Amino acid sequence: MGRRKILVIEKKKKEIIETDDIEERGPLADRLLFWLLKHPYQRLRDLEFAFQIPASTIRRHLHILKQQTVVETVMPTIVSAVRPDALYHLNTRGIERVAELVGGADPAKLARMWKANETALVQLLPRLGGYLPLQDAILGFVADAPRRLA
Repeated sequence: MGRRKILVIEKKKKEIIETDDIEERGPLADRLLFWLLKHPYQRLRDLEFAFQIPASTIRRHLHILKQQTVVETVMPTIVSAVRPDALYHLNTRGIERVAELVGGADPAKLARMWKANETALVQLLPRLGGYLPLQDAILGFVADAPRRLA
């Protein structure tokens, strides 16, 4: 139960990578890297909601990850010209770091599998104007569900 398998399929070849549950029980910095690999362009409030950890703690860890040059930010004025939120995503070094954490996986395969390579990230940029309000709505539904179901 303490092992997690990540399956990477490329055409007819299968590569199985076994890792400890770093993604769920590891240090916060590593869990943030895994999350940003799978969910690029996350705001601080999105990460706070996903991890149920105070924003100040997440901000501190993101600051360290930015200093290590594994995480980058984008400031989309398309969404809100008044005060846009920084959107966090992994860069190439961040993807390489996650690949090391899962036991030496091929970073390029990992990036393609999760659509976290530069090409996929650039394709997401024009969609952020619709994506972020949708993200807010979904988070609102999830956060409000226990109260509404009671």
